[in-house]
Amino acid sequence: MLKSISIRDYVIVETLDLEFDAGLTVFTGETGTGKSILIDALSLALGGRADVSTIRHGATRSEVSASFDLSEHPQLYAYLEEQGLTASEEEAVCLLRRLVDNQGKSRAFINGSAVTLTQLKEVSQRLINIHGQHAHQTLQLSTTQRQLLDDFAGHQELVKAVTLSYRDWQQKLAHWQQWQSRSQSLTEDVFRLTAEIKELEEIVVAPPDWLEFNDQHSRLTHAQQVLELNQQALAVLSEGRESALDKLEKALSLLHSMPYEDMQLKSSIDLLQSSVIQVDEVITGLRHFIHGIDIDDARLSQLDEHMSRLMQCARRYRVNPEDLWQYLAERRQELSTIELLSDGQTLEREQRKAHEVYRSFAQELTLSRQHAALKLADIITQTLVELAMGEGSFVIEVNPIGEPGLYGQDQIVFKISGHAKQAPQEIAKVASGGELSRISLAIQTALSQSASVPTLIFDEVDTGIGGRVAQIVGRLLKGLGNNYQVLCVTHLPQVASCGDHHLRVMKKVQSDNVVSHVEVLNSSQRVEEIARMLGGVDITAITLKHAQEMLQATH
Repeated sequence: MLKSISIRDYVIVETLDLEFDAGLTVFTGETGTGKSILIDALSLALGGRADVSTIRHGATRSEVSASFDLSEHPQLYAYLEEQGLTASEEEAVCLLRRLVDNQGKSRAFINGSAVTLTQLKEVSQRLINIHGQHAHQTLQLSTTQRQLLDDFAGHQELVKAVTLSYRDWQQKLAHWQQWQSRSQSLTEDVFRLTAEIKELEEIVVAPPDWLEFNDQHSRLTHAQQVLELNQQALAVLSEGRESALDKLEKALSLLHSMPYEDMQLKSSIDLLQSSVIQVDEVITGLRHFIHGIDIDDARLSQLDEHMSRLMQCARRYRVNPEDLWQYLAERRQELSTIELLSDGQTLEREQRKAHEVYRSFAQELTLSRQHAALKLADIITQTLVELAMGEGSFVIEVNPIGEPGLYGQDQIVFKISGHAKQAPQEIAKVASGGELSRISLAIQTALSQSASVPTLIFDEVDTGIGGRVAQIVGRLLKGLGNNYQVLCVTHLPQVASCGDHHLRVMKKVQSDNVVSHVEVLNSSQRVEEIARMLGGVDITAITLKHAQEMLQATH
C-alpha cells in the first residue's frame, strides 16, 4: 500500500511530506486549496504527463516521490525482483520518484535506479488505480464502455492476442490483395530483377576486391615506367667508377689513410661509414624490387576490360562501382520479396490461416465479454439501487459489429432503465449529468471490487450527488477500505465522515506566495471540518452537533 508521498515545488505546494495508513483516508478543504493537486502530483510520480507549468513559481524543478509497502504483496515484490528494481533484501518497498526541470525534461527512478517512463508505468499500474473526477464525462463513449468491461473481466492478455492476430491477418491479407492486383506486373518485375542479378553476379566484386583491382591496374599500367626509373637510380648508385657508392667508398678510404687519428673527424668518419652501408642496402633493395616488377600486358588488358564493364554497370544503375555489391544484395532481397508475393496460393493460404487465428481469439473474447457483461451489469444494478436510481436495471449489451476490428468483433453498449416496465435505453440518450455521475461511481465501485492493486484513489467522484445518496457513497467507499487502501478527495460531509483518517488541505500566504498546506485532523478537528462542510461560513452549535452525530454514526 501507499506509505508516504513527498512533494517539492509542485504548483502551489512548496514542501509536503505525508504518511498514509490502511483503510479509507479522506481529503477535504475549501475549493481552490489544492486537494486535487495532491492527486495530480501522485499521478506524476506514477508516470503521468510531465508539464513545466506544474513547477512552483520561483523554483527550478518539481520533485515527487511515492513510497509503497509491499510486505503483504509478495507477487508485486517478486515482479520488482524480476526487473532488477528491488531496494534491498531486508525491506519489501517500492519508491517511485519523478523529477521535472524548467526545460520540461523529466527523469524517473524506481528504488534509486533510473528507468524509462514505460517501465515506471508498468510498475505503477500494479500498485495503484486512480478514478478521476471527470470519469463520467467519457462514460458515453463506446471505447470507454468497451475498456471498462474488459478491465472488469481482466481481458488485458486476451485483447492483446486479438490485436496482434488482427494486425498479422491484415498484413497477410494486404500481401494477397497486392498479388491479386499486381500479378502481371510482379511477373515483369521478377523477369527484370532476375536479368539484373545475373548481369551483376557475372562482374560484381566485393568492395575489398574492387580496391585490390584498382591497385593492380595502377601497378600494371605504370610498370614499364617504374622499371626504367628504378634501373636508372640503380645505375647512379652502383655502376662504374663514377657511381655514388664508389665515390663514398673512395672518400672513406682517404680518411682512413690519415697518418694519425683526429678525434674531431671521428663523427664525420662514422657518418660516412654509415652512409656507405645504407647506400649498399638501398642498392640491394632496388635490385630486389626490379626483379619483382611484373610487366603483364595480358593481365592489364583483362583488368581494363573488367573494370570498364564495372564502370558501365555502375553508370547504368547510378551507383559508385564500389557500391555495386550492396546494390546486388538489395536486388536479391527485392526479388525474394516479390517471389513470395508471386506465390498467390501460398499468400491466400497464409491469410486464411491468420484469419482463423484472429477469429478464434475474437470468438473467445466475445464469449468472455458476454459472461462478464451479465456479472458486471448485475453488480452495477444493485449498486444503483443503493444510490437511489430507482428499481430499474443496468444492461450491458455485447453486439456484433459489421467488420472485424482491432479489439474484436463486438460493440459494447451500456443501457439503463428507470423502472421495471421501461425498456433499457443507451445511457448517452437518457442519463442526466447527476445520473451519469452515479452510474460512473457504481461502475468504478464494481471495478474496484475486482482490482488487483492494493491502493485505490477516488478524486471527487461524488460530484453531482448529495443527501442520502452521498451517505451511501461514503459507506460504499468505507466498505472498499476494508479490503483495499482507499484515498478519496471529497467535498461532501457525508463521505468525509466515513473516513478512517482525515486530512485537511488549506492555503496560506508565505513570503508573498500562496502555498498549499495539509494537516492530519484529530477527533475534535474532524468535527469542526465536517461542520464547516455542512454549514458554510458560520459554524453553529447545531452544525457541530450534527457533524459529531455523523461521525459517531459511521464509526
